[in-house]
Amino acid sequence: MFTLPVALTLGLACKHVEVTVSPTPGSDLSAIVSWQTPGDVEAWVEFGEGALTHRTTAVSTGADHALVVLGMKAERTYALQAVWDDDGKERRSDLLEYTTGELPYDWLVGDVDVLDEDAMQPGWTLVNTHVGTITPVVAAMYDTDGEPVWIYTGGDDGRADLQLTLVDDTVLMGPGVPAGEAVRRVALDGTTVWEGFTQAGERDQIGLVAGQYHNVLEWLGDDEIATVKAIEYDDALADVVEIHDLDGNLVWSWDFTDHVDFSDEQPSFNMWWTHANSVSQREGKVYVNSWSLERQFCIDRASGELDWTLGGNADFNVAGLAADVFTGPAHSFEALGGDRFLAYDNGSTQRGSRAVEYALDLDAMTAEVAWAYPGDFSDAETWYNQSQGDADRLDNGNTLISAGNAGAGEDASRLLEVTPDGELAWRFWFHASEEALAGAYQVERIPAFSEPL
Repeated sequence: MFTLPVALTLGLACKHVEVTVSPTPGSDLSAIVSWQTPGDVEAWVEFGEGALTHRTTAVSTGADHALVVLGMKAERTYALQAVWDDDGKERRSDLLEYTTGELPYDWLVGDVDVLDEDAMQPGWTLVNTHVGTITPVVAAMYDTDGEPVWIYTGGDDGRADLQLTLVDDTVLMGPGVPAGEAVRRVALDGTTVWEGFTQAGERDQIGLVAGQYHNVLEWLGDDEIATVKAIEYDDALADVVEIHDLDGNLVWSWDFTDHVDFSDEQPSFNMWWTHANSVSQREGKVYVNSWSLERQFCIDRASGELDWTLGGNADFNVAGLAADVFTGPAHSFEALGGDRFLAYDNGSTQRGSRAVEYALDLDAMTAEVAWAYPGDFSDAETWYNQSQGDADRLDNGNTLISAGNAGAGEDASRLLEVTPDGELAWRFWFHASEEALAGAYQVERIPAFSEPL
């Protein structure tokens, strides 16, 4: 911790303001700058290597200030300065010095080889990173250059299925936390500010046990979160979709075994009938993806009735296209509004993986592919990952894709931002560790927490 006095002249009085800088509890990649001013002011922090080049986007108001400085990079020395507006006059502290620490894992490092700032959605990228399926709990924010600028670590025996969502300047994370620990919201300083349900059981490298929550911790708004719990069914596992409030109450559930006829189905390689891996909600409908059944489900939340299913041998006919219009095993199915839906299709070794947008006609019950990447774009790259994956439609119309692998022999993990015309606006590659590929489960584009001066 560094402490320096700063002289503040107010009229004829001279008061000294003590400013301190210290690592955040969660990581020494970020710092907390604290100070008090004699009166209520608006305050922020400026920082940079050698010279002041950036400032915090957060502004502190009042007389007691404690701002988390995010945007610094590992193993570098920064100058920091507290700044505040004193009735139209800008006041500054003396320069403080802060040196960031090492990254906790070498596989957090990656490379950006495509960066078109005019075409990409501004902001940072929030993603979990892991090596293997039983992995340290790691959440990270990357800047546009692919440098980690925020890190959270939370235990060595977590799982790869760690979904992250930025909620009111906190990171909601779960369900892939160690057994016996709770899903949580973590503030930007790395402290836990909320805990939800507790993870059960022990998982091996292949599958889960009944009673465990997996794959989904979706923020629905209105202080509700959705998740999926494995249950025993016919010598294998099926799933129940659950919605909890922030007080820990179960407010809604939907059991696959009450609505799906499994007589013509076979459990997947890991003895799982359903393997539900995404849940979202829009306009009173709950949308669920089943990796094992290769189908997407639309459920009316009020009645609990199944409205329709999308996929092979489901409710929609193919509108003049080949049967592979439907996904294979998939992730991240969500409604975009109107008749449009977006999914990450893991596909097959023959076809490869893709992000795919469907146009559904709910009157004619037909489905068409409205957009896909790589799709038919001539210069698009191809890849395949059997598990994991995410596709999000961004505010600027681009699609952010996580193609994250964790198995030997699979394609290297990458994050892609693609324009509607199939052009790459941003591409980030994860490095492999000595043990295995470094992977990523899901990805979000979030606002940056610092900005250039």
